[in-house]
Amino acid sequence: MTPVASYLTYRQVADDAHCQELMKWAAADAETGMSGKEFLDTAARVVAEPLPLGAIGSGAARAYAALGVRTGKTRARTIDHPVGYSILGTLCFLGSKAMPISDVADAEGHCLIQAILPSSALSWEGRVMVSIEAAEGGSFVEASTKIPGQLMDWGRSTRLLRDLFEDVDRRSTEYRSSRL
Repeated sequence: MTPVASYLTYRQVADDAHCQELMKWAAADAETGMSGKEFLDTAARVVAEPLPLGAIGSGAARAYAALGVRTGKTRARTIDHPVGYSILGTLCFLGSKAMPISDVADAEGHCLIQAILPSSALSWEGRVMVSIEAAEGGSFVEASTKIPGQLMDWGRSTRLLRDLFEDVDRRSTEYRSSRL
C-alpha cells in the first residue's frame, strides 16, 4: 500500500482502495436536510390559501441569477499536511455533507474540485470549489462558495467553509497519525 502522504493528485487518492473505503464511510453518515423548494412547499401548506412557493422561489432565483445577483464566500489557508491528505480530507468532508462532485481539474501537486451545494432552508443550490495545491510544509487550500440568485445566505457559506477547514485538518491529522 502506497502511503497517502506521497500522493500528489486527485486521481491517486480516488483510485486508492483504502481511500475509497474512507470516502464511503464518510458519505454513509451524510447529513441531508430539507431543500429550499421542500421548505417553501411545506410553508405553503400551513397558510390559508396555499401557493406553489417552491416553484415561485425557484423561478425568482433564476431571474435574480440572470440579473447577476449572487452570494458566496472565499477562505484560504495552509494545512500542515501533505496534499494527498488534504485531498482525501476534502473528499470525505464533501461526502459527509452530501455534496456530489461535479467536476475535477487534476494535475500533479494541484487539483480543483467542484461540488454541488444542495439547496436548503437558508439558500438555493450553489457550488463549492476547493483548490488544493502542494506547498512547502504541507498544502495550500482555497475554498469558495457561489450561490446564484440570492443576495445573502444567512451565514451558511461562512459556516460551511469554517467546517470544511476544521474537518480537513482533523481528518488529515487522523489519517497521518494512523500512517495511512
